[in-house]
Amino acid sequence: MRAPNKFEAWSLSPRLAPLWLAVAALAAFANSFVGPFVFDDLGSIAGNPTIRSLSAAWFPPTDAGITAAGRPLLNFTFALNWTFHGEAVWSYHALNLLIHVVTGVLLCAFIRRTLRDHAHGAGIALTAALIWIVHPLNTAAVTYIVQRAESLAALWIVAALYCFQRSTTGRGAWRVAAVAAAFAGVATKETAAVIPLLVLLFDRCIVSGTFGAAVRQRPGFYCALASAWLALGLLIASTGARGGSAGFASANAWHYALTQAGGILHYLRLAVWPHPLTFDYGTPLVRDLAGAAVPLAVIVGMLAVTIQLLRRAPRIGFVVAAFFVLLAPSSSVVPVATQTLAEHRMYLPLAALAVLSAAGLWRWRPRQAWPVTLALAAVLGIGTYQRNTAYHDEVGLWRDTTQRAPQNARAWSNLGFALAQRGDFTAAIPHYRRALELEPDFADAHNNLGNALVELGAIEEALEVLERAAALSPNDPDVHNSLGRVRLLRGQFLEAGRAFHAALRLAPNYALAHSNLGQALAAQGDASAALAALGTAVRLAPRDVTFRNNLANLLAALGRSGDAAAHYQAALGLAPSDALTHFNFANLLRETGRFDDAITHYQAALAQQPDYVEAHVNLAVALQQSGHAGEAIAHYETALRLRPGDPIAEANLRQLRGTAPR
Repeated sequence: MRAPNKFEAWSLSPRLAPLWLAVAALAAFANSFVGPFVFDDLGSIAGNPTIRSLSAAWFPPTDAGITAAGRPLLNFTFALNWTFHGEAVWSYHALNLLIHVVTGVLLCAFIRRTLRDHAHGAGIALTAALIWIVHPLNTAAVTYIVQRAESLAALWIVAALYCFQRSTTGRGAWRVAAVAAAFAGVATKETAAVIPLLVLLFDRCIVSGTFGAAVRQRPGFYCALASAWLALGLLIASTGARGGSAGFASANAWHYALTQAGGILHYLRLAVWPHPLTFDYGTPLVRDLAGAAVPLAVIVGMLAVTIQLLRRAPRIGFVVAAFFVLLAPSSSVVPVATQTLAEHRMYLPLAALAVLSAAGLWRWRPRQAWPVTLALAAVLGIGTYQRNTAYHDEVGLWRDTTQRAPQNARAWSNLGFALAQRGDFTAAIPHYRRALELEPDFADAHNNLGNALVELGAIEEALEVLERAAALSPNDPDVHNSLGRVRLLRGQFLEAGRAFHAALRLAPNYALAHSNLGQALAAQGDASAALAALGTAVRLAPRDVTFRNNLANLLAALGRSGDAAAHYQAALGLAPSDALTHFNFANLLRETGRFDDAITHYQAALAQQPDYVEAHVNLAVALQQSGHAGEAIAHYETALRLRPGDPIAEANLRQLRGTAPR
């Protein structure tokens, strides 16, 4: 067998492997740092009050459907990002990439140690880890921030295997570390429940030879590993089986299993040819055996081969079996109703395929193996770099998703929502209507459509749409909040308050509902209760400029100008160019006689929004009051050009020009 040349020996050195992997990962994911928060990121990060402090992070939300629910260690890592960098999106991407690199390095070390008696063990280890770390399929778990759940759980799975492997030739402290990794894993994501099974399988295939021997030699260790399942059970119970979004009560297990057969074959194809990649497949289900007969037959055949490999070639058998074990929690019979297919599930199972590919390459083409590895890594890395661009813009991401999964109503609704976030409500509405054509009882699409109609002034139609949303989803706090907002706009303050209270019963930490409730209470004249509600909103979301404005406006109306000014200044500290805050603060300053300061803030508002009619009018009033009549006339004229017939501008302008009626 050919000995490696000097370059190969140098490049395959164990000391250089981490450097190779880190450089490759950084090159492939270099453009991932600018991607904004998308989809589930919003609930688990931007709208998650428990990550505002490190201590509170250990008690994550129990809200149904958000990724951080019931996962304290995952939530804690989001809190770390928040503590040091707030909502600076690059820091979340950076930590995701660091987790990915550490997992790759551990994976490489684990493979290398497992194959330490193999002539090409170092080459297989580095090739597998390198292919895996730059593969475009992994963007779903690395570039999509909230799927840190998947990558961090994978880190603990690999760490547990590595620590157990070290324990077989080293000190027992490594077994303690493996147990710690198992507990860390289940505190990160439910998929880490496979750790005891994978370690036992590795022990049987590589170390002890049989399951019985493995358990007899280390009974206490396996009991300790299995005890992590108790912790997992408590965490799952804390979220009510993830709010009913997962588990046997969430969907038909048989239909789900039929769907997974084709899904696994689809993942295998993407592992070989990672195009096209799809951000969200929606919730498709195969409901009859005939529709899944061929995929099921293939999967059954693969499992039969796996059993034979476990008997005759345990090393290869372990790798193949690990692929199925890793996929089992999410891609077998336990339904995940909110996402029946998802590419991030292939994150660690992809490593098993990379090992098989690397072993084949070094077995059959050892002379070309390293150059082929570098070439393949380069091609895959370019694919990853290109795929990252889809995450740079939320509208682009959802537009791409609707092209890949045109029957996914959720994708159409989210495309509309992304457009609405840009303020393009007119463009958003057709996408909401398309979602409702595909899924007429889609409450979230009804809610989004109703909100867009409100922004366009179609209040009565919005009310009808939102009442339909509330009937379809009576336990959705967002729907109640939206309905309350429409009631508030219609002057139905009592009904609005009831809707906001309904939202808060379902989600007590819903900052927007607290703020809206405060507005409804203020309209009813209950100033103290309104201040309490608005203050709660600011406490829950201290970086939200709108909430601070609402609180400051009420304080100003109550004559508490000092407190109001403090909140306006805090809002400007968060968003120095926010035109509305400058305008509101200027109004307070003008009313308290600080005309020069008021003028400065009106001008700042107009610098950001030159067509802000109210700012032109109020600036003119401040200029008029401070004796600058000529400048005041110019701003009144501008206001009338922008809004002909404005009564205040017309009356004051006539007065300044000496033409007021006698």
